Amino acid sequence: MRRGFSLVELMVAMALALLLMIIILVSTVTINKVSMKLYKKYEISLKSKVFLNKITKDLNKNNPPVAGKNPIISVNSNSIEFYSVRIVSSNSNPQATIINIIVNSSNVNNGVSYVVDKKEYSLNGNVLEDRRYTFFIESQASKFEFYNLHNVVIRIYLKNQFNFRNQKHEIYYKVDIPVNIQ
Repeated sequence: MRRGFSLVELMVAMALALLLMIIILVSTVTINKVSMKLYKKYEISLKSKVFLNKITKDLNKNNPPVAGKNPIISVNSNSIEFYSVRIVSSNSNPQATIINIIVNSSNVNNGVSYVVDKKEYSLNGNVLEDRRYTFFIESQASKFEFYNLHNVVIRIYLKNQFNFRNQKHEIYYKVDIPVNIQ
């Protein structure tokens, strides 16, 4: 009658156990790397979408105060100025206004900070609203631009570049907003 295991049996069992532990360890590390990369992309993507959504809401207010007139006054890479209509209360007539949006960016420690200045003026130049809001996107480099596409569409373009585990990644967004010509 035999009791216990032989040395060969123990060595084989230990080798198989070690191999199984290495496979589990490698797969766990790989899953962790992939999930961290996806999380980083998701975080930058979410912040970019919130930033673009805020600007898009402001730009959707482009309405010409005069029928047939183009509401876009001027567009350059970081600013846009357009006509809009403001309704102060339910019983008053709509008031024609001019909205000016300027987007400035600056690099900070580990990302890009966007400062958006939105000013709304009456046609005679009185300031009706003056707001400033800031967005921070954790990105190595970021590029934001407005484009006027044939006075029919305003395009907002945002590109973010980031490094993760010594690999460069890029996320691009383009949002087209129709110009409301009545």
